[in-house]
Amino acid sequence: MGEVRAGDEVAGRYRLVRPLGSGGQGDVWEAVSLSVSTLRVAMKRVRHDGEGPAPAVREAEALARVRHPNVVPVHDLVEDDGDHWIVMAYVEGEPLGALRRVSVQDAARYGAQLADGLVAVHRQGLLHRDVTPTNVLVTDRTAVLIDFGIARDLARAVTVTGPSGEEEPADAPDDGDCSSSGPRVSGTRGYLAPELLVPGTEFRRPADVYALGATLYRALEGVPPQRDRSGGCAGDGPVRTPRQSGAVGPLLLRMLDPDPHRRPDMEDVRDELEAIADGGAAGAAAGTGTGPVPDARARRRSRVRALVVAACVLVLVAAGGGYTWHAYGPGAEGPPAAGADTGRGGRVAPPPSSPSPTPSPTPERSEPAASASPAQPVAGGAGTGTGGSDAGEDRAPADPEQARPPLTFPAKTGAAAQEATWDPCALLRTGALRQLGDVRTDSDRDGFETCHATVASGSATSEVELTMYVDEDPDGSGSAQAGGVTLYSSDGGSECSREVVFGPGDRYNLSFEARPLEGSGPDLCDLAEAVAEPAAARAASGDLPVRTAAPLRGSVIGRNTCDLPSDDALRTALAVDDLVGPQREFAEWDCKWDGDDGRDLRLLFQRDEGYGHEGTKVSAPGHAVYERGDAWGEGCLVDVVAAEGASPEGDGPVTELLRVHLTGESDRDTLCEDAVAVARSAASSL
Repeated sequence: MGEVRAGDEVAGRYRLVRPLGSGGQGDVWEAVSLSVSTLRVAMKRVRHDGEGPAPAVREAEALARVRHPNVVPVHDLVEDDGDHWIVMAYVEGEPLGALRRVSVQDAARYGAQLADGLVAVHRQGLLHRDVTPTNVLVTDRTAVLIDFGIARDLARAVTVTGPSGEEEPADAPDDGDCSSSGPRVSGTRGYLAPELLVPGTEFRRPADVYALGATLYRALEGVPPQRDRSGGCAGDGPVRTPRQSGAVGPLLLRMLDPDPHRRPDMEDVRDELEAIADGGAAGAAAGTGTGPVPDARARRRSRVRALVVAACVLVLVAAGGGYTWHAYGPGAEGPPAAGADTGRGGRVAPPPSSPSPTPSPTPERSEPAASASPAQPVAGGAGTGTGGSDAGEDRAPADPEQARPPLTFPAKTGAAAQEATWDPCALLRTGALRQLGDVRTDSDRDGFETCHATVASGSATSEVELTMYVDEDPDGSGSAQAGGVTLYSSDGGSECSREVVFGPGDRYNLSFEARPLEGSGPDLCDLAEAVAEPAAARAASGDLPVRTAAPLRGSVIGRNTCDLPSDDALRTALAVDDLVGPQREFAEWDCKWDGDDGRDLRLLFQRDEGYGHEGTKVSAPGHAVYERGDAWGEGCLVDVVAAEGASPEGDGPVTELLRVHLTGESDRDTLCEDAVAVARSAASSL
């Protein structure tokens, strides 16, 4: 294969414009047709294996027979000076794994489209073998299956071999290539069916069913379906119970059955997903994912440095072409995850950080507070406001919390001590919101400064998320309210937000974001206003509700992340001799430092309802610590498990995490070494 350059002509029919990427299957270029100048294509120069060009020619011809709106089309196969080029459509869109939030209904719609496309692929005697969120592009609410670079003829179904086998692993996509000292198999970690790791097993259609199930699970839940405790290609435990997949959840469990004979056929998968997408099966609250979101504000604030490179153009290498998309936020391994976490998160999405019936969030349960250390919240102190309810006719129904004294936080001082007492969930339990549907709050997701409320109206489900900020510039247009409060409005189409700004120097921002989860529910701006307007009135009167519900036993809600790491660990991580104080976010649950060599360090508390203890476990005093590498897209993420136990809401386990994220110009190994040192230092202070 000789060198090619932009401007070169191929077979007298196409002119190369620019390289899009390179992978194990070949180099991909954007090109234009010489006969139709407006026709853009993606051309892949195929690398021949030991069999020569025959397999590529055979597979390209088979793919060219697949004419389906959800499968990237192959236009041509040309030869030039001994090189074979596959000519495919040039598709622009976002990978499914990069979408911050995917509702149950959208996931069902995308899944039905992909399943129908895979049915068409299977009918041509082909297997995809690498269905992942990265290999699905979403454009104009349509999902397109791409990257047939490791597709194989069904009649020549791949047999998994031992270490001496001839098949080489595929190039590693986002989630990592799968190869080990054991069975040798091509594919993406987390999406390989378990039978593929058994030597002598042939890759058959049920493996594509499994991969599609894992892809949809990741889009909805924000994490892979199985916890990978061994670092191998597939999880070694049972599938995590879906929590946010609604009506899709039971189908996902069948698609992810470890026995390929018990998985549904792809046609049945398509039909069931179509029924859910069309509203034939009502789902529970939809997927925001369980992955961590790197920074709640980075999702929509241009003022704050994003944890990943925003608005960058990523290039996906497909079997027949290259595809570009814009990625705003962390990857799905996310998520999201989105996703990443995601993730959405997480967040990891980057996170947001959802079959069995999907548990609905419930109001906080009354429990006696455990005896507290000086760093633990205690009941009985004075707080701002009168308790966890709303004023006047918007006051929530009486519950045991109203009879309990507010929590105070002895380890916090100054403004942080007051900020920590404010209860975001109480601000979401308003009479006006209850008039729009059945309201359930979830206080166990994301940061302590965040609360989510789902609003069920008929078969539709919507969500309102409240995050409390300090010194945060609002979006949209402002309207002056009583008491020095300003209410800002912003309608983003798929979301509607209202922000209540108040306090000395407009220090505080209560940000309400309403979004659809499933079906068509109440007007999003009506939802946002139903909670923002009462909050504005309470802020004006100095009557914000305070926390009274007992937190998780051993909770770190009363701690400050700014105070946890040692000065020595900070100096090393920031590459500085003289430390400068951090940027202290709301209640000091999130702190950020700027250093030299482009280094930025962030420590934040986050809650995760389905934490999988993923990553490489490292030794640390008193707490489990996991090195997560580039789980947030850049730099190095390290998780410290600060507290773990049954959710005070009674809806399953919850984990409180201290997350250490370090970015900079150094290589990832160096960043991870320094981030782990900070995490160990902080863990010893917890």
